[in-house]
Amino acid sequence: HPALLTDFGVAKLIDSPKRTRATKIIGTPDYLAPEIVEGLPPRAAVDIYALATVLYELLAGFTPFGGGHPGAVLRRHVTETVVPLPGIPDELWQLIVQCLAKGPASRLRASELAARLRELLPLLAGMPPLEVDEPDADAAGDGADEAPEKTAA
Repeated sequence: HPALLTDFGVAKLIDSPKRTRATKIIGTPDYLAPEIVEGLPPRAAVDIYALATVLYELLAGFTPFGGGHPGAVLRRHVTETVVPLPGIPDELWQLIVQCLAKGPASRLRASELAARLRELLPLLAGMPPLEVDEPDADAAGDGADEAPEKTAA
């Protein structure tokens, strides 16, 4: 049976103000696009970013910017580049990198992403599991000693 993705966890009431509070970020830190971290309104490109994060997680077993204090995770979305995964085809890696671009305009549109993924399916058939060690976020000095931040879901 095919897997279906139906929600990335962010909803907006039509009659609600544009922003809740200037300091409130709603969402799961591991999957938030940089523009959401920076307080910009969500657009379709945030879903592409989240989907690429899920794809990375499916391949590696962990998210590209996750681990450690939630504030550090949010900062990494904005400031760091994604670490390459060894053993995946270059075409797939380039697709992931493009979908995790910091600028929303640089990301693929949903129809482009779907078409590219369809093209890659034959290349991925029989691909062996990756052997990737999860990075130690606490060793990176990411603020793990600070009090945990609360995030709304």
